[in-house]
Amino acid sequence: MRKITCIIWLAIGFAACKKHKDNAPAPQQDLWPTKLNDSWTYKVSNYAPNGTSTSGNPYTISFNALKTFGGKTYIGMDSLNMYFENEGNTLYVTDSVGSYFKIQAKSLENTDTLFKETANYKINASEYTGIMARVASAFGTILNGYTCVEITDLYYSMDGKLAKKVITDYSPGTGPIGIFTYTNPENPNSDTVYRTQSLLLDSYNLN
Repeated sequence: MRKITCIIWLAIGFAACKKHKDNAPAPQQDLWPTKLNDSWTYKVSNYAPNGTSTSGNPYTISFNALKTFGGKTYIGMDSLNMYFENEGNTLYVTDSVGSYFKIQAKSLENTDTLFKETANYKINASEYTGIMARVASAFGTILNGYTCVEITDLYYSMDGKLAKKVITDYSPGTGPIGIFTYTNPENPNSDTVYRTQSLLLDSYNLN
């Protein structure tokens, strides 16, 4: 009996280790390919508090501008004032004047917080100030057949309540596969959020 018990516990321990084992590093490909005129079109779904969804108009991201800072070229979108540059398995972002340089996404073997900072965030048309933590999950999330790096932006109110969550899944060599937004428009900054919108990649064009 003791021998059987030991075997059972060994099996449980092995299964637990296997479940939490970190994934292999992502391939050495750009998390978001950056060339002028590259584009990604997404199917949009909007959600009600009860989980029902309605389809929105397709949303397209097109890289139509470039900026150069410190000898590095950033490609992006004038409309969103966001420009990107890849270095190894790290994607950086800046604005049109280079007023900041941040990690947008990073492929890691172990889940980790990339940074925390004071940030403004919107829920519907209202803007708030709080703290944003950007968390990178270990490479290996599967979404629509793509293996992804999952980045989660967590927005907290100044009194520490969860106000908003944005999850973006990047597939190396392809770009963002899905973007999922969680808020609570009916009761903002209440420490309770639900999925309010999802964008799923429908088609893309890389030059």
